[in-house]
Amino acid sequence: MLSESERRRLDDIARRLTASDPDFVAWMTAQRTSRLRIPGRCYTILIALSVVSAVICLALIHAGAGPAAVPALALAAGAFFLRRRRFPAAASQPR
Repeated sequence: MLSESERRRLDDIARRLTASDPDFVAWMTAQRTSRLRIPGRCYTILIALSVVSAVICLALIHAGAGPAAVPALALAAGAFFLRRRRFPAAASQPR
């Protein structure tokens, strides 16, 4: 936690940086925002692919692919819980 004087100093630095190089500030803001969104999407894609592969393995159980569904479901569950832990606000928002 920053003290009040440290917060004021940081605000002053941010104001001066915005005044001197607004393009850099816009680029850094865009980079930070885009980096935060990509991992959440990656977890969502990983969960979806894992569930689809588990369903396919279960559908092919007569061909001996049924046991492969277990690691696929475990991967989906792990990705789901990691996503909820790293992005709690995104996981609780309705889509």
